[in-house]
Amino acid sequence: MVTIPLVHLDLYYDLWKLFKFNNSQIVLMEPMNMAEKSAKAVWTKVLNETPLLIRRRASAYLKNIRKTSENEWMVWSDEGAQYWVRLESGRISCSCPYFQQNKGYCKHICAIAAFELTRTEVIPWLRKLEEDRKICGED
Repeated sequence: MVTIPLVHLDLYYDLWKLFKFNNSQIVLMEPMNMAEKSAKAVWTKVLNETPLLIRRRASAYLKNIRKTSENEWMVWSDEGAQYWVRLESGRISCSCPYFQQNKGYCKHICAIAAFELTRTEVIPWLRKLEEDRKICGED
């Protein structure tokens, strides 16, 4: 069973709509190894420690994320600004001015956190729920 903190459901729902209705292809993950469990803890910590205002601003970036490597993502704005988010040894960094000025986790990092937690936790759970509904004839 997946426990979803209610405070983050807004971001998860925005991502689910993007994945479900834009026909995005999501690669389901195998059961998490230790590195993935560690990443999950980091992303959860980010969302728990970031003020609501910043998390809400992150939803504007959810459709503008590209994972470039195992621990690196590119996030871009509609105006064309690009920022790089990296996760190394449990530490997160972003190339944006907000993060570089040590103001805390930025909206780009929050967008990545929601994206990764949704991809690894919420989407497989929702797909399983849909399959169960079809089996029970509720669809």
